[in-house]
Amino acid sequence: METGNLKQDRESPSFMSGIGHTDKRVKLDKTISRKDSKYYGALSAMAAKIAYENKAFIKNTVENHWKMELIEFNNW
Repeated sequence: METGNLKQDRESPSFMSGIGHTDKRVKLDKTISRKDSKYYGALSAMAAKIAYENKAFIKNTVENHWKMELIEFNNW
C-alpha cells in the first residue's frame, strides 16, 4: 500500500504554521481605505498575524495580496 507524501517544504510561500491555520486570511479588508482611521490598526493586526511565518510566505503575502513592497525582513 502506497501512501502520499505529507511532508511540506517549510520555506515555501504557501507553507503556513500551525498557528497560521487558526486564521488563514491574508487579504486586507478592501472596505477600509488608507484615509480611514481604522486602516493602520487593521494593517498592524494583519502584520502581527503573519509575523511568525517564514520569509517566503511573508514576502508573498505583502507583495501579492497587500500589493506593497517588503522593505526589510529580520529573521530573529
